[in-house]
Amino acid sequence: MSCLTLQHKAPEPPTNDRKIPKKQHPLLMIVAAVFCLRATLATLATIEPLFNLLTTLYPLFGFLGDVPALSQYSALIPRPHKYFPGAYSQSPKCYIITFNNNQNGQTNVSIQQENQTVDQKTALVISAHSADFVWRAGGAIASHVQQGWRVKIICLSYGERGESAKLWRQPGMTLEAVKEARQEEAQQAADILGAEVEFWDIGDYPMRVSDETLLRLVDTYRALQPEFVLSHSEKDPYNFDHPLAMHVAQEARIIAQAEGHNPGQQVIGAPTMYSFEPHQTEQCDWKPNTFLDITDAWETKRKAIECMQGQEHLWAYYTRVAQQRGVQAKRNVGITSKRTITYAEAYQRLTPTVSETL
Repeated sequence: MSCLTLQHKAPEPPTNDRKIPKKQHPLLMIVAAVFCLRATLATLATIEPLFNLLTTLYPLFGFLGDVPALSQYSALIPRPHKYFPGAYSQSPKCYIITFNNNQNGQTNVSIQQENQTVDQKTALVISAHSADFVWRAGGAIASHVQQGWRVKIICLSYGERGESAKLWRQPGMTLEAVKEARQEEAQQAADILGAEVEFWDIGDYPMRVSDETLLRLVDTYRALQPEFVLSHSEKDPYNFDHPLAMHVAQEARIIAQAEGHNPGQQVIGAPTMYSFEPHQTEQCDWKPNTFLDITDAWETKRKAIECMQGQEHLWAYYTRVAQQRGVQAKRNVGITSKRTITYAEAYQRLTPTVSETL
């Protein structure tokens, strides 16, 4: 998919009311020609090196002369989809290129990456450890990214103490080496799923959440404005980090709605809260009420799962879970339905549904 948005703000008219001669418009003509070509070739992967070439040439534009008619000029440039060369995602990442004339008649160029396009829907995933989002929500992440959503993952810790047994069995292993390996695995998985990921490294076993971390998460809510949030079960007698992550996710959501917290910032609405499936559902008092069909996203999730080398023993387990939930999802749309559901993820919705019809 290609998008091209141009913004142009004309300068104040000259005080002597004389018209700007055409010879003062070389940059405008060059930019127009470049972006006409850019729009035409937007579906070709070969535009990537062309864009990089143009980026290196932008500083030379200042030698083309004074261009008062181009005092402010911006363009949104779509980028190729990372895992589908030659094609563009429905909501591509964009760059804002801004041209400004200074008082000396020189043209300054700034380039800024924009991760979110206009009207793009967003989702937030809050993961206690760096692998949790892959097992429990990888299908949801991949599926929504494929539909054009922007998905951000917050890994509160690496799971370096409690969920890295295979790494710790290696001779000479250190805490920093475990963290590095876990981050590399999670980053690769997030890249495959198409999501953004941040590693906050607040520690695990035990995990403790400071006010600084809580308010950082509040800022994330307000900046992202998510439609929904995924995190852990509210109970887990086998892993106290998991319910703590859900608790901070819910508390940050409430604070982000408060007008009196950092007045002037945009507050959030009421993003739906979902609890993804814990490892031991019965002991966690967790009951699914939402099934997400991830059949079309399964192969992507499976590739992300295989990045988790430190927990290889869970690959087959979560494949079986996805298949079992697929059977249950199919049962809940009706066994006579022609819809085929092979893989699914289960969630417990924690916030009420508001509807005009039942």
